[in-house]
Amino acid sequence: MNSPVEGAALLGTLEKQLRLFRELSADLVACRTAYVAMNLDAIYQHIATQTAICGQLRQIEDERKVAWRAACLASELDPEKSDLRELTMRLNPNVAEPMRDVVTKLAIAEGELRNLNRAHAVLIDGSRRTLAILGNVLASFAPTYVCPSGPSESVAAATRGAAQ
Repeated sequence: MNSPVEGAALLGTLEKQLRLFRELSADLVACRTAYVAMNLDAIYQHIATQTAICGQLRQIEDERKVAWRAACLASELDPEKSDLRELTMRLNPNVAEPMRDVVTKLAIAEGELRNLNRAHAVLIDGSRRTLAILGNVLASFAPTYVCPSGPSESVAAATRGAAQ
């Protein structure tokens, strides 16, 4: 590689992506408690956190694409046709070895995140069903109780009289 800067930039973006994957995984695990307890404030807080992390992941993905292109061009490879194996063979060993390590950890973290996401989807579906059942139970009591009417005429007249 002509310049180790491009390889280091790519390594940096991969490390940021790994860190964000781990943060998202940790928040998915932490939010289970909020769903089980039906704590709406905590659920909304976790949703906001997860949305922010996903936004950061989109930004990092764009940065990674730029860094990939720069590293490939510096190594005289076609960014569209080359793969990571080709690139790491041309990289400086001081950059190539940590990159292989980070890519391996990234693949493991991505797999764990996919599993957590599936479990989270099941938890949300279960919560949705529970709330639907509760809604049906409450709806079944609707014929038992009459809707409250407005204030009676005597109360309204007394209120008007006191206000004057």
